[in-house]
Amino acid sequence: MNLNCIKCGLATSNEVRLCPGCGADTELELEIAMFLDPAVKSLRAWLLIAGGLLIVFSGLNYEHNGILTFYQVLLGGSGAVFVASSLFVKRAPLPVASVASGLFLTIWGYQLYELGALALFPGVSLLLKVFSAVILGNAVRAALKARATRARVRDALPKATATINS
Repeated sequence: MNLNCIKCGLATSNEVRLCPGCGADTELELEIAMFLDPAVKSLRAWLLIAGGLLIVFSGLNYEHNGILTFYQVLLGGSGAVFVASSLFVKRAPLPVASVASGLFLTIWGYQLYELGALALFPGVSLLLKVFSAVILGNAVRAALKARATRARVRDALPKATATINS
């Protein structure tokens, strides 16, 4: 039975443990994909949806007010970063999830600064913020788990040592 390497996509046989193309441990990468792929897919969808909505809301806010504010720039810029980073989430899930989390917290922090307790008013907005925090938290947790799993396996491998016979 032929399989494709999860990391590089090269066709390999079922008996091969290390990919001949990239050297990845195919069993390890399959184990990591089991918990990382669902988090990456939900993060990508969230980045595209949230990014698009932030860009639209920023534009509508500008059209309504007629002046450009810091909040509109923050929303529009964050939306653009979310949409752009959705292209890289599969290759670098931890940096993308970390940047998205930072921007999300910045937006929420600015809302707390401007609106005070109204930013925490129960409703759809708070529900979306909690939902977003759960998706971002799961993505960061899965990416950290993948990093730890790779490190654990790498540390368990025997180290090559050279001895010089004199």
